[in-house]
Amino acid sequence: MSFLETIERARAFLERQQRVSLGALRREFGLDTETLDELSDELVKVQRVAVLEGEVLVWATAKLSITAEVPSAESAEALAPKPSTAAEVGERRQLTVLFCDLVGSTPLSQQLDAEEWRDLIAQYP
Repeated sequence: MSFLETIERARAFLERQQRVSLGALRREFGLDTETLDELSDELVKVQRVAVLEGEVLVWATAKLSITAEVPSAESAEALAPKPSTAAEVGERRQLTVLFCDLVGSTPLSQQLDAEEWRDLIAQYP
């Protein structure tokens, strides 16, 4: 088997398993240490389909980049993967989470009445 064929088989194997140890890849494909390193580099650095976590290769699913611009509903729908079978039908939604912490707010909230607390917090736009 050629090195390119090994890469394709290892890529498909990793995609199915999602997480595979380097030792398991070495045994599954009969690789020596140098070839295993080259395979790992190809999947992580060149094809960017995997992430190396210590001695484990992890399948890298589509990564979301954080931007100031929120995509339109049409572009988000166009980017969403289409299910191939009825069992895979589902819904993906984009979620934005904002967390704001006011220093010292927790002890203050315990000292104030709920209405006073609401009025105080409402002063922060």
